[in-house]
Amino acid sequence: MRYDFDRVIDRMGTYSTQWDYAADRFGSADVLPFSISDTDFAVPDEVMDALRARMEHPIFGYTRWNHSDYKGSVAGWFARDGASHVDMDWVVYSPSVIFSAATVIRLVSEPNDAVVTLTPMYDAFYGLIEGNGRELVAVAQASAMDGYGLDWDALEVALARPEAKVMLLTNPHNPTGKVFTAGELARIVELCHANGVFLISDDIHRDMILGETPYTPVTNITREGVALLCSASKTFNTPGLIGSYALIPDDDLRERFLFELKQKKRPVEREYLGDDCPDGGVSLVLRVCGRACGLYSRQHAGAQGFPCRQSARDPLCGAAGDLSCLDGCLGPGVGCDRAPAPARRGGPYWHHVG
Repeated sequence: MRYDFDRVIDRMGTYSTQWDYAADRFGSADVLPFSISDTDFAVPDEVMDALRARMEHPIFGYTRWNHSDYKGSVAGWFARDGASHVDMDWVVYSPSVIFSAATVIRLVSEPNDAVVTLTPMYDAFYGLIEGNGRELVAVAQASAMDGYGLDWDALEVALARPEAKVMLLTNPHNPTGKVFTAGELARIVELCHANGVFLISDDIHRDMILGETPYTPVTNITREGVALLCSASKTFNTPGLIGSYALIPDDDLRERFLFELKQKKRPVEREYLGDDCPDGGVSLVLRVCGRACGLYSRQHAGAQGFPCRQSARDPLCGAAGDLSCLDGCLGPGVGCDRAPAPARRGGPYWHHVG
């Protein structure tokens, strides 16, 4: 199909994080907000047609993802290049790539272990790594003039550290856009295997390629000690639909991941609060409310860019009766100006757990 990239679509009034809440994030609504990774391009007609067809059925009950239609569509998408194979058994659903990365990190490492990653780095990785009690070890990439190449010696030293248990990669790299060659991926895998480091590859931008280097999924290189995380949300501009998937070839790790997904804490709670969130007291979380009001431990809130204005005595904002950071979530007169309007008491994002 021919796509019209010149069509202008007004997104104001749709609760768009990018447009409706620019003032909350930048202090002024009179800005062009380029800091969030969705686009202003319309969803493809094929996606809209599929959504409309489903919405014709008037019941939206519990549904399953664990079937060949869902997993086969993921495997088929990877197979389009004629060189990649994804076994449908590897495919698992996840609410988000960040949830998947945080969960896998917890499953393959212990608190105070180190996670190696490349800089510059996707900003959410700071909170993801440090908020789960892991040490962040950064290896700098070369400049744009040098093609964002890797310092292989520095990477080898970082991965050889005894506490290094995970490498968190993005391919194509976020934010540089660098697409790693098959040879570069093979060398990264070789270094990880030599040092017993588990490799997580966030490939959410896999369909957005600049330059001549073709995208290679790391599962083409190895099926051991690896998990590939992805979503259709960037390719088709559907992040508001919420959903992603992971490719986990290892049977045991995949089952443990599914246990975390289905049978432990609720995915949203774990994504934002991590393992150290107490279940008692007032635990309020659900995307807008949680992000805006800082319902994280201190390292979660600070790393995510939401200063948690909690009392010094309370290690978790809102967990033990100190609700000074929850204006907009709990109602007037409590002191936080970060919460967008929909997060008011009784609004669509209000959720109480615990």
